This record gives sequence, C-alpha cells and structure tokens, in this order.
Amino acid sequence: MAATLEDLKATLEDATRELADVSVRKAFGSFGLFVGDSIFALAWKRELRIGVKLPDEVSFASLMGTEGAAPWAPHKSPMRGWVLVPEAWHDDMTKLRPWVRRAYEQVLRLHADDEVPSMGERAPAKLRATKTKKKDESAIATLHEGATRAHRIEKPGTKTAAAPVRAKTKKKTAKKG
Repeated sequence: MAATLEDLKATLEDATRELADVSVRKAFGSFGLFVGDSIFALAWKRELRIGVKLPDEVSFASLMGTEGAAPWAPHKSPMRGWVLVPEAWHDDMTKLRPWVRRAYEQVLRLHADDEVPSMGERAPAKLRATKTKKKDESAIATLHEGATRAHRIEKPGTKTAAAPVRAKTKKKTAKKG
C-alpha cells in the first residue's frame, strides 16, 4: 500500500494520466486533482487515503457499498458526494482508475452545465431573472427594443422616475385654475 502522501499523489497522477486538463494543486492541506477549477479527487493526508467526488447519488451509493470505502469527513461531518476509496485500491489501478475517471467525468459534466456564457451571449443584467424580483414583461419588451428605463413609454399604473414630477406639476396647475 502507498505509505506517504507523495505516494498517493503519484498514484492519482498515474490514474489520471489519460485524462485531459487535469492539474494537481494544494487543497484542504493535501493534494487535490482538478479539472479546470473543480476538484474531483484528492490524496487525504490525515488518513493517507484517496478520495473521489461523486455528485451522482447512484455512483456515490455504489462506491459506498464497497467494502473498505468510507465517507470523507474532514471535520467530523461527511462532505457531500465524497468517498474515500478502499485502501486496497491504492495499489490496484484496475479498481482505482475507473472510479477516478467516473469522478472526473461527473465533476466535468456538472460544471460544464454551470458555465457562464460569454458577455456577448448573455442577456443584459436588467433582463436576467432574479430569485427576489419578477421582471415586468412590458418593461422587458421595451428594453429589448433598445429603449432605456429613462426613455421607457409610460403606461397607466406604472411607476417611473418621471411620474412624481408630473404629479407635482398637475397639483400646481390645478391650484392656479
């Protein structure tokens, strides 16, 4: 079995040799394997174990059902989706490599769905839906036509910055007449 953190790091590097865009960086005081900015595996120094991140619940349950596997709990409570592979696999690439690859693919797929489109592909901030506010459909249509909030055509019952000014003006003219 791998005896040191450096041995575990070398084992993980060997298991990911065929995978694209993998980098090794410090993570959680140990070594983490990343695809882009997302970690998918680590060499855990406290227990000298290899851990993989399996966001898919079926894969997670399958690996957890394997003898010798354990949840990764760096601070007493388990980290969601993380499994420490059986220690016997540290020297068995035929068992370790498929699970490291599965973790890589799941994390890559998970974060590919979350990618932010380039600025040219994104809708203007005024139009993007938020969780706290619902956008007024007429305002969105007007904004799509190229108008700004200041030049938006007023509709009865809508509030704009210009509305209070008109209300004051109407009161003054009513007093004069």
